[in-house]
Amino acid sequence: MGRARFSIPSFLAGCLLTACIYSRVYVSNMIEKGCQSSIADINEISMKKVVQADSLLTWQSPHLRDCNEVATVATSLQNDPEDHFVQTNATLHAPSFLMSIHDPAKDAVSKSIYQNGCWECDHLRDMLSALRAHPNSYFLDVGGNIGMWTLAAAAANHQTFTLEPSRENYERICETVNRNQFHDRIHVMTIAATSVPATFTLNVPRDNKGGSSVVAVEKSTTGTDTDSNGGITTIQGFPIDSLHLPLDRPVVMKVDVEGHELEALMGALEFLKSANMVHVAMEMRPMKACNSEDQQKWKRVFDVLTSNHGLAPYRVDGNYDLFPLDPNDLSQWIHKKHPKVRYYDVVWKITQGDSKSSKDKGGAGE
Repeated sequence: MGRARFSIPSFLAGCLLTACIYSRVYVSNMIEKGCQSSIADINEISMKKVVQADSLLTWQSPHLRDCNEVATVATSLQNDPEDHFVQTNATLHAPSFLMSIHDPAKDAVSKSIYQNGCWECDHLRDMLSALRAHPNSYFLDVGGNIGMWTLAAAAANHQTFTLEPSRENYERICETVNRNQFHDRIHVMTIAATSVPATFTLNVPRDNKGGSSVVAVEKSTTGTDTDSNGGITTIQGFPIDSLHLPLDRPVVMKVDVEGHELEALMGALEFLKSANMVHVAMEMRPMKACNSEDQQKWKRVFDVLTSNHGLAPYRVDGNYDLFPLDPNDLSQWIHKKHPKVRYYDVVWKITQGDSKSSKDKGGAGE
């Protein structure tokens, strides 16, 4: 037999073939690992979304009212047997819906909704724009009245948390919730927002049921009742901090509690510090009229909104013109045209040029 001949080209070809085979196996393994990693990443993201959704779906409170149950004992509606449902204005960046209002001849807010399809229409547009700009955000309505802000947010498919202690008002909210099937996105709490747990009497003006004022009383009560005069209601007040609202997503907030704003906000300081606040609208009273102690409390609130969230305050003047306010110059915090007017509106927005809050940049709520 002859000796096998050694061929260098054949040897090199064999090496190349072996290298190709190993390369394909390596690439195949890497692709498989990459796919497994991608699937794991997708599963992790999906789990985060589920957890994020559950914080709203699983939230509970002893103060939460079921609107279906409220409708069965709607005492204020029994005194006003005529149903006042109006179609809201669909130009508010939210679908139109049927809304239950008070008699327009007896209530200023209801009259505006009856005539214009909305109340504080420019404010509503601004609020809805803020909700749209921040995915997964929810709306916190402190002083819901008959629910114009809350219901517009719900119609735009946003989750809402609403504090409204007046029976006449929250029964109207629930009528609208029941008519439009908003149960899955509106959480109604029939309490007042306070700095500490307390009991109050609620004085309801005849021409503006949303302009109720509160006076603390020593007597404790477990419910919400109307006295024999029909105009004074006993209600419960609790700090917003005690409600354990979700902290894992952006929050748009409105505070309108007829001069009780400072007490409400002082009871919400921990929530304001921890939550991802992206927009806050509030009705205010002249700052210079406050005593020095209250001015210091306001500055604590201001510091949280500016330092923690990068929000800047603007006074809302005519035609929704926004005038920038200096938190350190309280002389600016008055009504523009009528300094003696007791109230004016302020909106806290993310600083111009910064499209997202500091917490948004870290991924909260995305």
